Amino acid sequence: WQHRVLLPSFSLGPAPYPHPAQSEYELFGDAYNQHNHIQVTDLAQHQKGALWSKRPWQHSRNFQFDLTFRVGGHDGHMYGDGFALWLNSERGVGGNALGGPNHYKGVGVFFDTYKNDNFRGKRHPYVYAFVNDGTKDYETLSGPQIGNGCHIPFRLEKDVLEDIASATVARLTLVDNQLSVVMRPYGSVDWVQCFKFRIGASLPDRMYVGITAMTGDLIDRHQMLEIRGYTEIETDPYSYAHVNDITQMPDMWYAMRDSGDVAREFDDWEKSMMEDTEFDPIEEVDDYDYDPYDYEGGDYDEEEEEEEEEEEVSVDRSGGKHESAKDRKIRERRERFEKSHGRRGRDDDDDDDGDDDDDDNDDRVKRPLHKRYTRAELQTISEIIEGTELGKKFKNAQAEQREKMNKMRQHLEADISEVTNKLTGLVRDIRRKEHNINSRLAALSKRLEVDLVAPLELEHKEAGRRWVMPFMVFLAILIGVGAFGYRKYKTFMKTHLL
Repeated sequence: WQHRVLLPSFSLGPAPYPHPAQSEYELFGDAYNQHNHIQVTDLAQHQKGALWSKRPWQHSRNFQFDLTFRVGGHDGHMYGDGFALWLNSERGVGGNALGGPNHYKGVGVFFDTYKNDNFRGKRHPYVYAFVNDGTKDYETLSGPQIGNGCHIPFRLEKDVLEDIASATVARLTLVDNQLSVVMRPYGSVDWVQCFKFRIGASLPDRMYVGITAMTGDLIDRHQMLEIRGYTEIETDPYSYAHVNDITQMPDMWYAMRDSGDVAREFDDWEKSMMEDTEFDPIEEVDDYDYDPYDYEGGDYDEEEEEEEEEEEVSVDRSGGKHESAKDRKIRERRERFEKSHGRRGRDDDDDDDGDDDDDDNDDRVKRPLHKRYTRAELQTISEIIEGTELGKKFKNAQAEQREKMNKMRQHLEADISEVTNKLTGLVRDIRRKEHNINSRLAALSKRLEVDLVAPLELEHKEAGRRWVMPFMVFLAILIGVGAFGYRKYKTFMKTHLL
């Protein structure tokens, strides 16, 4: 995937961003340019913002876009609505499709943070795509039309940070008519799969690249940091991304984010260490007391140097200075050097300072090093210094430092991989145990329902049968007493009437 061609006319960022007149993208609606990001929507209700490319995409149907963004605003569960990445036949058109047009011709990739009724059974934030020929209305999409997506917990649970480490990168790729999206936290080396499907409809010949976002009654910040367009893609990144296991989210995503933080910290530390131990002969030669002619390809003779220093301070008894052995050797070496490399300047005037002005000062000495010597001379100086004992020590120290860095990197990567695997296995075991416990609780609940409810129902039925007999006896007694009283009444009436 690394073999791809960047298209500057469809790229924006990182900050600082160019003036709108020089930018390849135009801002619309509530979007505005900040110092280190583009604020598409802010923490305010009913906002719609967008940025669209000024030129239409007319390249091959083999392309890739990397989008770096941040979404967040506050804690809690009430936020929305989301943003979208577009490849559309029109530009600057707004609507309710997360700030974009409801009817569009092209591709819309939606990063939805608010769960509507037609997303039942989907965990949010939810990322999905739909290829439209202009006949479908975004607000009526449901079922299989939105079922190709995935859950990625890219939204920050706190206010959007200024640190780029809190950002997320989404990679949209179209290769061989296959559309895919993979995502990762910024700085992480691992990608996670989101979706991949074959495009059935043909795409327009001219498509504008756009990013839109919107808020409704709920609010959120949507920040775009960078967008990069590429073509001539050879490999679909979906093939090397990790499988998106819904049971491991959000733990898997947070582990990837933590690994990215560790990798960034290690890279910064490694860079600082390499800068401290890096040895560049050309940069160091200004601070090195070195005679460029003092080189014969042999080893350094310390005793000869001491003798030359002693002879250097000797003075002729007549009061005049004589040429020391060291000065003589330097002069001889200078002559040999100029004979083999040529003189570094012309001396067309009456003085013998080596330049063509009329003063006695060698202006070349005052010049910067890269102007004082030719490129060939600088290269010769660099080779000379590298051939000295000091240069060899620096090179060996630098090689040892690189080896230590590589070993430490491999060790840390192995430790991080081991910890990640352990955490993944632990989360999987917890999920499995949780499922088993829930199954056992459900079975126990049914069993308790049978064991407790059935006896109660039987007791209720038996209790219902037990009161029938006493009631019938009481009723019979009551009837008998009534009949007996009635007969007594008849007898009493007959007696009194006679």
